[in-house]
Amino acid sequence: MSLPWILTDYILTSKDPSLTECLLYQLDLYNDAGNYSLTKFRKQFLYDEVEAEVNLCFDQFVFKLSDSVLAYFKQLSSSMFLDKRFRCECSNLGLNITTPVCMRYKTLLKQRHVQLLGRSIDLNRLVTQRINIALLKTLDVAISRFEADDLTAIVVSSISFAILAFI
Repeated sequence: MSLPWILTDYILTSKDPSLTECLLYQLDLYNDAGNYSLTKFRKQFLYDEVEAEVNLCFDQFVFKLSDSVLAYFKQLSSSMFLDKRFRCECSNLGLNITTPVCMRYKTLLKQRHVQLLGRSIDLNRLVTQRINIALLKTLDVAISRFEADDLTAIVVSSISFAILAFI
């Protein structure tokens, strides 16, 4: 566990909107470590270790970021489609259903040239690929559930999907 990854993981798990835009700052510490290992310390094996750490951490970063983005937008879309009467009935019962806090993923997902150890990485493309795969899996599960049940189960399933999106 390196310090840049610990900080990045904290930002991803805390879901603090003010920190979301700063996710790439911690990854720049790897660039500094790689630069120092080659120029100041002149040790290739140290640079190789930094590069291995970057490869591992960046894969985890893209995985966690895409899961976080997908979960946020699923919650946002399900809160938009909830019926107002249902919300009123829930609030009368003491259940408060709120819309998710704006997570500011917009600027982060526009990144097309993230520089890591001399490589230019298209973050937008990587996150898009992961989200598309996750959406296809979700659709396959939903379709297989609908095909396995009769028509009355569709209403029950759609309500349970909307409720599960808030959890």
